[in-house]
Amino acid sequence: MNFNNIKAIIKKELKGYFDHPLGYILLAVFLGLSNFFFFRAVLLTKEASLRPFFELLPWFLLFLVPAITMKAIAAEQKEGTMEVVLTQPITELELLVGKFLGNWLFVLIAIAFTLVIPLTLSLGGKLDYGTIFAQYVGAIFLAGGLVAIGILASTLTKNQTVAFIISLFGSFALIIIGLDVVLMSLPFTLLKDIFSELSIMRHFDYISKGVIDLRDIVYFLSMIFVFLSITYLVFMARKLNRKAKKFKTLQTGIALMIAIAIVINLFGSFISFRVDFTQQKLYSLSKGTRKVISDLDDVLTIKFYASKELPTEVSLIYRHIKDTLQDYENASGGKLQLIQKFPDNDEKAAEDAQAQGIQAVQFNVVKDDEFQVKKGYLGISIEHGDQKEAIPFVNQTNDLEYQLTSLIRKVSSEEEKKVVFTTGHDEKDLQKDLQELNQVLAKQYTVESADKKELAKKLKDADVAMIVGPKKKFGEAEKKALKEFVDSGKSVFFLIDTVEVNMQYLMANPNKDSSADLVGEYGIKVNNDIVYDLKQNEQVPFGGGEQGSYLLPYPFWPNLKANPSHIITNQLKQVVIAWASSLDIDEARIGKAKAEPLLQTSEFAGAQTKDFNLSPDSKTNALNQKGLKTHTLAYAISGVGKSSKGRLVVLGDSDFLNKDFLGRYPQAGGLLLNSIDWLSQDELLIGIRSKNADPATLSFGSEAIKNFVRYFNMAGLVLLIIGYGLWRMNRRRKLDNRYVS
Repeated sequence: MNFNNIKAIIKKELKGYFDHPLGYILLAVFLGLSNFFFFRAVLLTKEASLRPFFELLPWFLLFLVPAITMKAIAAEQKEGTMEVVLTQPITELELLVGKFLGNWLFVLIAIAFTLVIPLTLSLGGKLDYGTIFAQYVGAIFLAGGLVAIGILASTLTKNQTVAFIISLFGSFALIIIGLDVVLMSLPFTLLKDIFSELSIMRHFDYISKGVIDLRDIVYFLSMIFVFLSITYLVFMARKLNRKAKKFKTLQTGIALMIAIAIVINLFGSFISFRVDFTQQKLYSLSKGTRKVISDLDDVLTIKFYASKELPTEVSLIYRHIKDTLQDYENASGGKLQLIQKFPDNDEKAAEDAQAQGIQAVQFNVVKDDEFQVKKGYLGISIEHGDQKEAIPFVNQTNDLEYQLTSLIRKVSSEEEKKVVFTTGHDEKDLQKDLQELNQVLAKQYTVESADKKELAKKLKDADVAMIVGPKKKFGEAEKKALKEFVDSGKSVFFLIDTVEVNMQYLMANPNKDSSADLVGEYGIKVNNDIVYDLKQNEQVPFGGGEQGSYLLPYPFWPNLKANPSHIITNQLKQVVIAWASSLDIDEARIGKAKAEPLLQTSEFAGAQTKDFNLSPDSKTNALNQKGLKTHTLAYAISGVGKSSKGRLVVLGDSDFLNKDFLGRYPQAGGLLLNSIDWLSQDELLIGIRSKNADPATLSFGSEAIKNFVRYFNMAGLVLLIIGYGLWRMNRRRKLDNRYVS
C-alpha cells in the first residue's frame, strides 16, 4: 500500500469540499442547527456541560455524514472517472482508504468547529474537561463508523440521492436498534442482547459519560472494518470474475473476518480495560474503597443475583454494575470472591437469594404486542464470616460504590460509631421527619434518640450529637451534658432555625427558642434572618391544581458555593438549601478554634430580618437590593472544647431535611452525611459519597457575556465560515480567470 497515493486522494477529497459551495453549506447548517438546539437546552437547564450537545450529535451526524459521503464514489462512477483513476498506479484498496480518510477528516473538521462551545462556555462555569475529552473521542469514532456506512452506500449506486438514502437508513437502523422502543418490542431475550450490543447508541452513550472502554473502541473499529471490507468486496466484484478462485478466496476471507469481528462484539465481555476521564473519577474505585478492601482480614463474598431477561431501562445499568463488581474483585488481591447467579433458571439460586433478603421484583415487559407482568432479580449480597448485608434491588448506579463499600465495611468491622439525636425540644423527629436519614445512617452507625432524662447517659459512649431544628430551650443539665461531651473531644451537629417557616403560606415568624445560644457559646452567631440570593438561586415549581405548575426563580432557595478546600464540601460543587439563616463569627468567643465556611452565597445576596415574606412574586415581594454581600450559611469548627479535639458543624437551617427536597437536591443530603462522617472523625467514605455526576451550575457574569457566548456560537461562527467560503470562492474565480487570460 502506497501512503503517498492515499495522501493524494485525501487532499483531492478535501479540496473538492473546500472548493465547492456545498462544503461550506453543510458546515454552516450543521453548526447552526447543533449550536441552536444545544444553547436552547443548556441555558434552560443551566448546566456547565456539553451533555445536551452529545445527546443530539448522533442525530445531526445521521444527516450530515450521508450528505458528505453520497458523492464519494457515486460521482466518480457516474462521470466515468473511476476507471481513469484506477488506470493510475493506484490500487482499489488505496482508493478506498483515501476516500474514507478524506471524508472522515472533513466530518471531523465540522466537529472540531464545535470546540468553540466549551471554550466560550467556560466563561459561565467550570467544565469537566476530562469528560469533554472522552466525549470528543467518542464523536471521532462515531463519525468514522457512519462515514464507513456512507462510503459503502456511495459504492452501491451511481445516483447520489440513492446513496444518501441508503446511508441514511443504514445509519438510522444501527442507531435505533438500541433504543427502548425497539428493544421492548423484540420477542426473544437473545435478540434483545444482540441488538443492544450492535447498537451505535449503546457504545457512544457509554463513552459520552466520560469513560473510554476498550470494548466500545473495538466496536467502532470493527464497524469501520466491516463496512469498508464489504465496500472493497464490491470493488473487486466489478473487477474480477465472480467465479474465479481469487475472488472466492477473497470473499471467504472477508466473510470470516467480518464474522470474527461480530462475534468479538457480541461476546467481548472478556475485554476489561477502560480509562475513566471524569474529573471526580466517577467510574473508578476511590482510595477509600481500596483501603476498605485491603483491610479485609478474611475472604469476603459478593453474590450478584440478576435475571437474564430484564426490562430495557433496567438492563442498561446491568453493564455498569457488573463492571463495578469486577473492579472490586480485581482490586482485592484475592480477598474478595465474586459470584454471579441467575435465579430465574436455578431454583437453588432463587432460594439462596431469598435467604439473603433479595426478593424478585415485578416488572412490566412487552411481549406478544402487550404489556405483561414478569418477576426479575437485580440484587447484591455481601458475606463476611457470619455477617451478611444486602442491596435487595439496584435501581440506580449513582451511589453504588458508596452502598457497596459502606456495607463491606459494616460486615468486616467490629467497631461501629454512635450518633445520638436529641428529643424533647420539638426537634425534627428521627422516626417521622427523618426516617430516610435514619435508614441511611443505620447502614454505617448505631443511631439512637435521647430525651432530656437520657441525654447525659447516652452521650457517654456516643461520637456525634445531632440537634435538628429545636423550638424549645435546652435545660441547664442538658447544656452541661453537651458541654462535657464537646470538652471530651466529641462532636455536635447544630441545624438551627432562628426563623420558623410556614411552607404552605410562604410566611415566617421568629423562633425565639431556637437554642441558637448553644452555638453562641462556641463563637458562632446564628442571625434572626432569612437569606436570599438574587443571582445564584433555583428555579422552583409553584402553583399546581388545574392550572398546573410553573417554574420561577426563587431567591430564598440559594444555590450555594461549596468550599473546595474542606473535605466535607470539596466534591459537592454547589448545594441548594431552603430558607436558611446567615452565620457570623464572634471573634471574642471562638478563641483558638478554627472556623471554616462550608457554604456561601454569591456577592448578590441579602437577608430579610423582619416582616418576612417568602413569596416568589417579585411584584408583591420586592426584595431589597441595597447592601448585598456574600453570606455564610454553614461553618465547620475544629479544635473546640478543653481538649481542643472537639468538632462542630453549624448550619442555619433544618427545613431542607425532608424527603422531597433531598430527592430533588441530593447534594444537600451529601453535605449532611459528609458532615456526620467528619464529625465522627471517620472521613474514609466522604470521597466516595461525594462523587456526583451532576455538572456545575452555569452562571455568566452578565447578560452581555451570556448573549455573546450564545450568539457567537449560533450565528457568529456560521457567518465566519460562510464569509471564508465566499472569500475562497471569489479568490478561486479570480485565479481561474487569470489562468484563462
